[in-house]
Amino acid sequence: MTTPTCTRSPLAGTRQPDGGRAWLAAALAVLAAVAGCGGPPQASVRGRVTLDGEPLAHGTIAFLPADGKGPTAGGLVTAGGYEVRGMAPGLKLIRVEGFDAEVAFPATTAELAAQAAARPRKASEPTGAAGIVPADAAGNNAERELAAGEQVIDVAISRRGAK
Repeated sequence: MTTPTCTRSPLAGTRQPDGGRAWLAAALAVLAAVAGCGGPPQASVRGRVTLDGEPLAHGTIAFLPADGKGPTAGGLVTAGGYEVRGMAPGLKLIRVEGFDAEVAFPATTAELAAQAAARPRKASEPTGAAGIVPADAAGNNAERELAAGEQVIDVAISRRGAK
């Protein structure tokens, strides 16, 4: 009969047979699976944005924390549709901006710098696409509670309700 060799356990300061490390790894894997490794719950939202009853052709949608604490999430609105993933659940202020033409947003900081260098402009010059959704339009800047998981939120905005 042979005596098993031992290694020092990092947890208890005791000595265990060589299988101790394998047992520890297995126990940690089970603990991680039971506890979950996904982090805090997140909300994902998709939907349609209409302006005066018609799909908003070009724009952005932003979900801002209603209490002003935490990150803002958002995305592009194209042909009336949008999708935003990975937001913290909670009460959000939904802000929509619309443009009368497609806006080419840069994908990287380098692309942004290249666009700025190619077209120097004065601060008072327009950026090329005029805003068509007033901030005070009916349905814009509305509050909505986002739950964890996927959901559909359609946003109807009317310029007739602007102040």
